Amino acid sequence: MRQLGNVTKTASAIQHALDHIFNEEKGSKANAKKFIVVVTDGEIYRDPLDISDVVNSLKMNNVERFAIGVGDATKKPKPVEELKLIASDPDDKHLFSVDNYAALDGLLENLEKNIVGIEGTQGAFEMQLAQAGFSAQYTQDGNILIGAVGAYDWAGGVIMYNETSQKVQFLNESKPSEDTTYGYLGYSVTTVKGASGDMYIAGAPRYNQTGQVLVFEAGASNTIKHRLKGKQLGSYFGSELCALDLNRDGATDYLLVGAPFYHKQGEEGIVYVYHLNEKNYFEEKGNLSGLLRFTRARFGFAIANIGDINKDGYNDIAIGAPLEEDGTGSIYIFNGNKDNGLETHSQRIPGKEVKTGLQYFGQSIGGATDVDEDGLIDITVGSCGAVVVLRYIDPEGQLSMNNLFTQLYVLPLDRTLNQ
Repeated sequence: MRQLGNVTKTASAIQHALDHIFNEEKGSKANAKKFIVVVTDGEIYRDPLDISDVVNSLKMNNVERFAIGVGDATKKPKPVEELKLIASDPDDKHLFSVDNYAALDGLLENLEKNIVGIEGTQGAFEMQLAQAGFSAQYTQDGNILIGAVGAYDWAGGVIMYNETSQKVQFLNESKPSEDTTYGYLGYSVTTVKGASGDMYIAGAPRYNQTGQVLVFEAGASNTIKHRLKGKQLGSYFGSELCALDLNRDGATDYLLVGAPFYHKQGEEGIVYVYHLNEKNYFEEKGNLSGLLRFTRARFGFAIANIGDINKDGYNDIAIGAPLEEDGTGSIYIFNGNKDNGLETHSQRIPGKEVKTGLQYFGQSIGGATDVDEDGLIDITVGSCGAVVVLRYIDPEGQLSMNNLFTQLYVLPLDRTLNQ
């Protein structure tokens, strides 16, 4: 609200919201619950409207009001009475006071809970702040996995939707605990195919501060079959997942789990490699990392199966390290082989050598695609404000530095890809 000089037109400001904000032209729905938050540090002065008339008008129906008095507004009788008129009943949920504006931060959490309570949570958040769609994955059995990291006090979970039956199920921890709250389950999702059937995988990078990956056995009950535990506080273990069919026989051989905030000297990042055994359980087989000289790389921020780029019969992967070299970023190529799966990278592609000015190159990767339908595998790599398409050319599996990309899209924030 623009300052109008030596006046305090609180009643007029509220009326303006009723007339010009809470209307269908602005997207307001007739039966939607609405709320107004008034923050003031003084009494109403030179306002042509009466606050009593405004708060008791018909337009105020279905509008919840919160009033916050700052400084002197909480001490003098007249402004206190005005605040009580403005605030909905009961006062203990709608009327607040602080000594100064700096203290408003302390009210934020309390106010958030009261406002979300308008929609009927009246306690713990369930699906109101679920952030459904944070991650998503199609499964081979006709389901769609949708990550909902904010569900149930940000314990998170996975919404499973079947396109044929339109049936919806929710996958999460059956017994909530302090460890699950703010765990962000569903931050990443994928699916694997084992010896005895499909399994759904979901990452919870903030579980117990160390992270966790849950393995759900696909079926009527979708029970939790296995848990993979993070090892380091704050490493964000489980924030990125990649299932890999190494020998291209249709069954998953490895699960790669990113922990991009893994730290020794900075936030180097690491990727854990798990082998899926004949009993459909994952066994840790080692880890992958980038060049050790980059201590703030966030290696493992993105991981993608990029197909068999060197035509040796084994699928390969690309891993992003978007903060390498002062935030210009890079990606690493790891080639699969019959002897030891994945071991060391065969190529590192720095963003600054692709195009000057790229930032956070490797923050997302899409692989095993043929963008221009020329029969060659392409890799799409996200950076800040740009998408780079890397084309496989070399018969030995090297992405030639002279012809790294077929097209470079620089996407301004106010434009779409089609424009």
